[in-house]
Amino acid sequence: MAGTKPLPSFLRWLFTVIACLVVTAALGLFKFTQIRQVLADVAARPEFSQTVETTKPQPTDFRPRIDTMGVVTAPLQVVLRNELAGYIAEVGAKAGARVTKGQLILQLDVSEQRANLASAKAKLALAKSVLQRDLNLQKTGFVSDDKVDHSRADVDVATAEIEGVESIINRRTIRAPFAGVIGIHHFEPGQYLNVNTEITTLVGDSSEMWVDFNLPQFYGELTSGNRVDVRIVRTEGVGTGTPLQAEVIAGDSTINSAARSRRYRAVVREGAHQLLDNMSVSVVVPLGLSAQLLAVPSLAVQSDVKGQYVWVLDRDKSGNGFRARRQGVTIFGQRDDLTFVDGVTADDLIAGAGAFKLSPGVLVKSSGAPPEGPAGGAK
Repeated sequence: MAGTKPLPSFLRWLFTVIACLVVTAALGLFKFTQIRQVLADVAARPEFSQTVETTKPQPTDFRPRIDTMGVVTAPLQVVLRNELAGYIAEVGAKAGARVTKGQLILQLDVSEQRANLASAKAKLALAKSVLQRDLNLQKTGFVSDDKVDHSRADVDVATAEIEGVESIINRRTIRAPFAGVIGIHHFEPGQYLNVNTEITTLVGDSSEMWVDFNLPQFYGELTSGNRVDVRIVRTEGVGTGTPLQAEVIAGDSTINSAARSRRYRAVVREGAHQLLDNMSVSVVVPLGLSAQLLAVPSLAVQSDVKGQYVWVLDRDKSGNGFRARRQGVTIFGQRDDLTFVDGVTADDLIAGAGAFKLSPGVLVKSSGAPPEGPAGGAK
């Protein structure tokens, strides 16, 4: 074997290239088979689709409105204060209690005034007795007219003294000026009150409540008799709950120079018991005339740099669902969970909840039975 000659170098390279080509061809054939199988599997699968709720625009009367905040004011309310200083002798009503007109709320110490009153009444009784005796003696001529005049003046002075002492007692006695509910207070007998100390608030019983709110001057003026809706502000959201009907009864005579708004007052009669003095409420003020527009769920309206739009669903030719089509709309306003738009028709079928998942031409399935009638924009 020693005489065997080695292969030339070009043959060795040729065999190497052929071997590489064979291996590459085998790998390529194997990969091609895999890809063809995947494509076949993909082709066999159903088309990707999205599932959304569907609805049709509903013709609804729409009237522009503005939402603003208001404050409830009780027609009968007062802050009770003491006019004179002194020690508390008696507390006649507990905090938050309902009181009647004239009921004692707070009594300051008047022991000295009562003693003075008793003395003044004794003086008055004596003065009246002397006056009566002088009048009787005047008839017989034993008493002069001047003496009778002095006796009558003594009666008047004693009467005025009684009235003065009673006035001080009344000023030291805090009574309810009208029936209602008093606020929270923290006063006890023996406590000393300085002059003009705020004792508590009293909100009177009333079948109506006032709501004060501001409306920018650019929205025009309201007149007495205009109707507005009032909603109580709750933690679950502003303006939730059943609205209360209110009637505008007055407007301020000037415009607020800082906010450029005018203050109005409306009265709530039915359901006024739900409102408390100083409560914050949401006031819905209708503006302009009503018009019939198409209302769609607010979830159906999408927005991007090109503007607002909805997804109109055209029935697919295969009959297996719908195809999404973008349709631009103009928004006129909102009410609760509805948005009033223009740009669609009442026969259009649009995507509601889940519309954010859609894209042009995507296959769409309805999560419920689609409304009867032709699908919007079906061609």
